Amino acid sequence: MHRLAVVAACVLGGAVLFGGVAEAHANYVRSNPDSDARLVKPPTEIRIEFSEPPDPKGSDIQVLDTAGNRYDKRDIGLSGDPNGLRVSVQPVPDGGYVVAWTATSAVDGHTTRGNFRFVVGDGPLPPLPDVGEAAPPPTAAEVAGRALSYGGIALGLGAAFFVLFVAPPDVDPRRESRLLAIAGALIVAGSLALIVDQGQKLPPRLGALLAVRGFAGLVLAAVAVIPYLALMRPVGALAGGGVMTIGPLATVRPRRMIAVAA
Repeated sequence: MHRLAVVAACVLGGAVLFGGVAEAHANYVRSNPDSDARLVKPPTEIRIEFSEPPDPKGSDIQVLDTAGNRYDKRDIGLSGDPNGLRVSVQPVPDGGYVVAWTATSAVDGHTTRGNFRFVVGDGPLPPLPDVGEAAPPPTAAEVAGRALSYGGIALGLGAAFFVLFVAPPDVDPRRESRLLAIAGALIVAGSLALIVDQGQKLPPRLGALLAVRGFAGLVLAAVAVIPYLALMRPVGALAGGGVMTIGPLATVRPRRMIAVAA
């Protein structure tokens, strides 16, 4: 029972390693009014849907006329639509308007920008200003955090695969245990770097994912450095993560079950 509990803990630690941060961004999908829409009546609000959930705290929607005057009420919030934001609009006269939006992803914390236009009445559509790069390049801290995290995951999986399928039965597993400990430390360091990079704008969902990943790294390192556990080949391998989706079943014929999971 004690061994099963240890294996289950390792399975939990490894399974969440793949609860990583998505690489996509909150890109524009559709809006109401539509891009280049011609309206008979002025809108009372602007709704925009994105490709993934946005965080209202770090997002913005501005409604601007051709002179740069702002007509939104700055009350941005979730719209209730899938991955949507909304903002109320003051009464506007006939004419052309540009909607300039900034969306911070609640999944990965990345910020994207864009704009679209519409016209009220029979006037011409206004020109769209250049917003620069839709998705700014990642910071050095973000690059370092991702490199450390993914490097740790790759190292852990490699050590686990070697112990399970390559190493002879009588090999001393302490070297692989040290590798697993290093992998856990890299995962923790990478998660912390990403949290620091986001700072106060860290979306709650992203913060939870990074916290879970960091905790998994701690579990991985702890299991690897405890001498008694480090000498148990199945447990040391399971701590590598990834191939442990059905880890509790590994108490019966562990090699075959883990190979199926892989």
